[in-house]
Amino acid sequence: MAKTLESAILEQVRQLDTLRQAQVLRYLQALTAQQSSQAWLNFVEACAAELRAKYGETHSFDSLSSLDESREERLDDLLGGN
Repeated sequence: MAKTLESAILEQVRQLDTLRQAQVLRYLQALTAQQSSQAWLNFVEACAAELRAKYGETHSFDSLSSLDESREERLDDLLGGN
């Protein structure tokens, strides 16, 4: 079914003039960008949920604290700590 649908779409696009094909391309690019944005948003929300579960709902995260935490973890790795 997917191949049939794909073939039907391609056939319709081939019948369009260049201007209309460009419009279809822009539309498809916008759809793809929306999907990419949604995937990124889903990932960010999952990360935030993981952090809330680990540190609690009221804990706030700022960039300096995150950087300090990363430095501490890296230093532990370099020094053979846990």
